[in-house]
Amino acid sequence: MRKITLQCRYCDHKMSIDVPLWKDKPQLPPYCRYYSTMKSSMGASNPMDSQLGCNGVLEPYVILPNECTFVDIQSLKMQELPEAVPTGDMPRHLQLNATRYLCESMIPGDRVYVHGVLTSYNPNPKPTRADGTNFSYLHVLGFQKYDGMTGNDLNFDVEERNELTLLASEHDIHEKIFKSVAPELYGMDEVKKACACLLFGGTRKRIGEETKIRGDINMLMLGDPSVAKSQILKFVNRCAPISVYTSGKGSSAAGLTAAVMRDSQGVFSLEGGAMVLADGGVVCIDE
Repeated sequence: MRKITLQCRYCDHKMSIDVPLWKDKPQLPPYCRYYSTMKSSMGASNPMDSQLGCNGVLEPYVILPNECTFVDIQSLKMQELPEAVPTGDMPRHLQLNATRYLCESMIPGDRVYVHGVLTSYNPNPKPTRADGTNFSYLHVLGFQKYDGMTGNDLNFDVEERNELTLLASEHDIHEKIFKSVAPELYGMDEVKKACACLLFGGTRKRIGEETKIRGDINMLMLGDPSVAKSQILKFVNRCAPISVYTSGKGSSAAGLTAAVMRDSQGVFSLEGGAMVLADGGVVCIDE
């Protein structure tokens, strides 16, 4: 709501006020402005006092939705990249507020550069000294999708290209790739082969016009305790360009896929889980 139109329910006085874009509940005038103006201009002996029903009435205004001006707004949550989070820490997040043509331009799982103005607000319309804590958000002015993890910006010099060409021409290149997976662990050749195939992925196929076969490879590791299952998982997490590491014990089905959340305005929205944030990459679920 950009501009709000109010009307007094007693004297039909109309007025328009500008409302900030991110004001959850706009603060309405407590008394009728028309009555206050008439009282100040005509003095204490005002014959209109008995005729106006809004004399001293609190909150006489009602909102006229058909005469208000609205703009599209969207509230997003930007989270720190998983690979940039120190071990044992929780990823930090920041609220984003997009308007007009920027709405519905980003989807969960996108990696973006966001340009905007960092602003603070107090959700309490009448803050006191005890309630002086402000919340910060970023008013989005523009954004750019980050393609650094998709391989589109990989540039190799001549020496690196020659080395890659020589490696690809070797007959035992597969064995070298398999042995390079978690080299600190002895044995587990079949597990390392499976991890290498998972990181490289398969070929996406399309049969006909409607049938599609995904090229993603899923892997399930089962074994006794203390056989380096978590070490293998953490190596894949470090090696994959896009990866999210989570624990199955502390995560529910909604936390892995998506959860329905309700914001301060009462609007329901979907909050992406680990599988959504790792779109196009690897999800490592331990236990």
